[in-house]
Amino acid sequence: MNEDATLTAPVLPLDPSHKDRRTGLIVFGVFQILLGLLCLGMAALIPVSVSMIAKADADPMTLRMMVPGLLMYLLWGVWGVMFFG
Repeated sequence: MNEDATLTAPVLPLDPSHKDRRTGLIVFGVFQILLGLLCLGMAALIPVSVSMIAKADADPMTLRMMVPGLLMYLLWGVWGVMFFG
């Protein structure tokens, strides 16, 4: 072994290379979850609005008109809640 070798602590940079973004990520995550829950709530209200339209003697909404909106809100809601929750 080399007797001249001494143990030294590694030199750390004074400025961290990455900023602490924890607060922003938490706020964004909560916002994303709330948007997902809002979408799921909208998806739940679509059948309710269809039944209310039928009771009001207006032109009934066909299934062909309701399904795309329902699927859109369900997919957005699941995406927002499951992937960011």
